[in-house]
Amino acid sequence: MPSCIQEDFPQGVLSVSYNSTAANWTGCEVLSGSGSWAHVAAAVCQHLADPTFKVDPPLGDAPQFLVGHSLGGLMIKQLCLELEQRKRNDGGRYAKVFDSIHGVMF
Repeated sequence: MPSCIQEDFPQGVLSVSYNSTAANWTGCEVLSGSGSWAHVAAAVCQHLADPTFKVDPPLGDAPQFLVGHSLGGLMIKQLCLELEQRKRNDGGRYAKVFDSIHGVMF
């Protein structure tokens, strides 16, 4: 991540990367080197809601804004869908992370 981003946002920036060079379009499903987008989004979702994942301020305690470009925008969409589904099924920690999302920019 460029240092200028960290300087402009001292409260913190979390960057998620994935292997987009290995992406293949097959019908309606997008596959990457790490598995389907659903699998990648599920792993990120679980990580964000993990109580041992420490950031200051804690996720869910401050507004979160998701920013993505191109394939990253599609990954954000999948992540939001995954968080919403887990919020409905499990509530608790997933609800806190989902409800803290105040904006998405593509």
